[in-house]
Amino acid sequence: MEESKKSIIRRSLILFIAIGILFSVSYFIGMKNKKPVASTKPFKVAEIKHTEVVKKDTVPTLPKTPGKDELRDLINVNDGQKVAYLTFDDGPSPNNTPQILDILKREDIKATFFIIGKNAERNPELLVREKNEGHTIGMHSYTHEPAIIYKNPEAYLKDLEECSAAMTKAVGEDGYDKWLIRFPEGSFAVKNKPGFKEAIAAAGYHYVDWNALDGDAEHSRMETPQYLMSRFTSTIGEQHHVVILMHDAAAKKSTVDTLPQFIKYLKDKGFIFKTIPKFQS
Repeated sequence: MEESKKSIIRRSLILFIAIGILFSVSYFIGMKNKKPVASTKPFKVAEIKHTEVVKKDTVPTLPKTPGKDELRDLINVNDGQKVAYLTFDDGPSPNNTPQILDILKREDIKATFFIIGKNAERNPELLVREKNEGHTIGMHSYTHEPAIIYKNPEAYLKDLEECSAAMTKAVGEDGYDKWLIRFPEGSFAVKNKPGFKEAIAAAGYHYVDWNALDGDAEHSRMETPQYLMSRFTSTIGEQHHVVILMHDAAAKKSTVDTLPQFIKYLKDKGFIFKTIPKFQS
């Protein structure tokens, strides 16, 4: 009986050792063939993201002729000239726009005005004067309320239609460039809003940003002429073709006061003056 117990113990011990050896060998083989998780998962994620980017970049875009940013074609010119496009947003205003027009007339310079529709309704005679004196007139917005017009592309297109109606009433359909616009706050305002530029393109509009400015809209208060002159010269820098952002809204008196200095600076630097070309849909 005692011998039988010993035999059972020996057999159990041998079985236990065998199972242990088998487990160890299996574990070793498994670890040897295992691929590191940390190196494969990030690679797969990066691969998926890259594929998504490629798909987005290869989606067909609308033709460039309507809706493109005309700034590139205006400033990327190697014609041996120095050209300044003076542009004024947010007018017309009864106090500042007439003074700006007086200065431009005295200097024999044509500029481009981007109009707020509500201001066109209040001051239609100023649009008539801009037209009669040979300036280019484009659209900015009817309300100039980014929180409203940038809710979706349809909201901005509707706003532009209202602006167009106000301007047509003031100067007729041929009195302004109905396809030339400037986004309130620039196209940067809709950079991350899907569909806006595509909707503008589909509707036939062209937009123009700027590559220089006088800083008259950088703060809530109106800056001094000294500040505006500093911003004006620093943003122009060594550029040879400049689209300059300024404003003729009612609060921008310093812009009027500094405009003669702007013009003198540009003339001294050898610039000639042009208006944004008129576009056709």
